[in-house]
Amino acid sequence: MPRNQEPPLRILLVEDETNDELLLRETLNASESLNCTLVVATRLGEACAELASKEFDIILSDLSLPDGRGLDTVKALRAAAPASPIVVLTGVQDEALAIAAIQAGAQDYLVKDKTGVEILVRTLRYALERARIQERLRIALAEKEILLKEINHRVKNNLQVICSLLSLQALQVDDPKVQAMFEESQGRISAMGLVYQRLHHSGDLARIDLPGYLKTLVAMVLRSHSAGARIDAKIDVDSLLLDLDTAIPLGLITNELLAHSLKHAFAGRANGVVQVALHAAAAGQCELMVANDGAEDLPANTKPAGMGLKLVEMLTRQIKGTLAIECTRGMRYTIRFPATGVA
Repeated sequence: MPRNQEPPLRILLVEDETNDELLLRETLNASESLNCTLVVATRLGEACAELASKEFDIILSDLSLPDGRGLDTVKALRAAAPASPIVVLTGVQDEALAIAAIQAGAQDYLVKDKTGVEILVRTLRYALERARIQERLRIALAEKEILLKEINHRVKNNLQVICSLLSLQALQVDDPKVQAMFEESQGRISAMGLVYQRLHHSGDLARIDLPGYLKTLVAMVLRSHSAGARIDAKIDVDSLLLDLDTAIPLGLITNELLAHSLKHAFAGRANGVVQVALHAAAAGQCELMVANDGAEDLPANTKPAGMGLKLVEMLTRQIKGTLAIECTRGMRYTIRFPATGVA
């Protein structure tokens, strides 16, 4: 495209040396392919004021200014104009400083006495094109996040509908055992739905914040059982993030073990304690512990019986974990699993 037909490139030059400013103007004017308008700021504060009142396609800045030095200059400009590409043009030839400047937010690093017309023009164009690509990626990512939030919201709503249908079905049944089966299924679905509910309200759409999730899950399980009102829950969970492939099985395991404890461990007792703990262990492992201070008839080292505890075994295998059961002063279930998907 001929120069006179090209939209002008709006450049903010941050430079306090008059000779360097004049030389740069001559360099830009010597280009037949670049049409630009140049605004000059001689101080960092002046540059930030310009950025607050106007939009610029590119910022071309020295690192040494009367009110700004080194990387602080880049950081201040980046904070003032998050979307505008910054090209450093300095007299300092320092590879380590160049890398640090790019890490601080600059897109490129040029040395004044080694930068001619061709290099300068090419660098400005590349910086502008990279900024456009980054903006397109930012928009695409934002759209993806909105879509994922909507999917999580719909999954959560659909699971809630299933819970409501099960509740209606339970009203049609007189057999207490069958009603209990419906209630257990509702609890499992609610444990899964809670994952998607927290994802919908979270800034991280791929991983679950464990402390908040397990605290809410434990409270939900206690409310859903008649024994829950007289049981004290102690929760100790490391500040970890879990992906969905691990969070959903762990939530279901916790739900099953708590429900099993509330159903069997505290019969005839006025109160009791359940514990839920999840910690990062050695050798790239994590450890979930669910315990109660009640009394059960299950002997130590005996395989779990019943659908709920069989489900725990199956889910433990799904996350490539191991299940250990102890019967000292109550029941203690320990699931150790690889820390893949955990951050």
